Amino acid sequence: MIKKRKKRIPPRRVHSLNLALQNFWIKKFFPQFEYQDDAKQWSGRLISTHMQQTYSVKIVYKSEYPQVFITHPQIIKNSPHTYDDNSLCLYYPPDKSYKKDKLIAKTIIPWTCEWLYYYEIWLETGVWWGPEAPHSIHSSKGEKILRKIGRGL
Repeated sequence: MIKKRKKRIPPRRVHSLNLALQNFWIKKFFPQFEYQDDAKQWSGRLISTHMQQTYSVKIVYKSEYPQVFITHPQIIKNSPHTYDDNSLCLYYPPDKSYKKDKLIAKTIIPWTCEWLYYYEIWLETGVWWGPEAPHSIHSSKGEKILRKIGRGL
């Protein structure tokens, strides 16, 4: 009996996009953002669609993922979907929706706009209406989601 060899597919390597390429696309889609080379970060303004509030945004470039901060006006400490350093939680890292081969201009900045929209709704209603990643039912986040589901929301 002759064994057929399985075709071996090499793993796909994910290459990060260099800063020049990221900056090119950010400038193309969001010309209000300026790059500061010494800090490896972009700063710019975004206007929310809900309240027409202007927010100053800082995107710090990291090799694996960018960090996003709202620098003005200050967001409320411990707002939903923020990290301990007050950077925004824009996606669920395990689902790999952002990888280092993605354009910040087509992922991170639009997600920041969406985050700001849901943040303003949260300020008004006290409920985060935006999409949420699954959390353990026994965590405080999981209990909040269960209460939301229980209210039929």
